[in-house]
Amino acid sequence: MSGGVDSSVAAALLAEADVDLHAVYMRNWSTLDEQGSMHAGSGGAMGCEWQREWDDVQRVCRHLGNIPVRLVDLSREYWVDVFEPAIGQWSDGTTPNPDVTCNRYVRPTH
Repeated sequence: MSGGVDSSVAAALLAEADVDLHAVYMRNWSTLDEQGSMHAGSGGAMGCEWQREWDDVQRVCRHLGNIPVRLVDLSREYWVDVFEPAIGQWSDGTTPNPDVTCNRYVRPTH
């Protein structure tokens, strides 16, 4: 679950159908990863705030009848297998789709 509308509605529909649910939130990014690429004087890491998403996922799961939920930290795998290759592709002038790479290499392993 991402905590967004799509995954929340899907979970709500499955909960209404009385399916035995267990949710997983994939943490694919950490603002700490961004610090090395931030400009000097920027005031620290900014960008994707996974903590907010995780809070949203937990809140939705509680609202839908206390669906068990766990966080899986895949930020290292995402950085190495998805983000770094995308940087190389962007540098080469191509337009990669990081979501496709993530679905192919990060999600199936966990």
